[in-house]
Amino acid sequence: MRWEIVTVFVTAIVMAIVTVASPAAAEVLTVCQSASTPAARQIIGSLMRISNPTEADAGLVALARDERGFDILENFGQSGQRSLRDQGDAILGLPLSDELVHLMVEHQGGSLEHFLFSLDEEGSGELLRSAEGEGLDAGGVSSKAMCTRPR
Repeated sequence: MRWEIVTVFVTAIVMAIVTVASPAAAEVLTVCQSASTPAARQIIGSLMRISNPTEADAGLVALARDERGFDILENFGQSGQRSLRDQGDAILGLPLSDELVHLMVEHQGGSLEHFLFSLDEEGSGELLRSAEGEGLDAGGVSSKAMCTRPR
């Protein structure tokens, strides 16, 4: 009987550790590509490729969310895909509404970058991205991207 009690406790502890150690998969809310690229002009046609992007689609930026909050995935779907949060960048998410999400990313080097997603209920819309830098008369750089939810 004593072994049965020990087995129950050990099983409960192992299950608790496995549950905590197994993070839920992040939900990709939208995927964006720079409006200046030729592929962005045909963003609807590329919807089918987002789940299996080619190297020509490098530079896709995804907005993801999981139990820890929002994340930005650069080079989404590529071998060089990287999570800004997993790199150690601090991300402050400010969902202003269901359709408007403002993220402020403080990179490890101390620079600040803003991501403003304006999306419809299906995850399509635009991304306005701005960062400190040497562009725009030393005031920073900005870009615009078209977004859509991957299938």
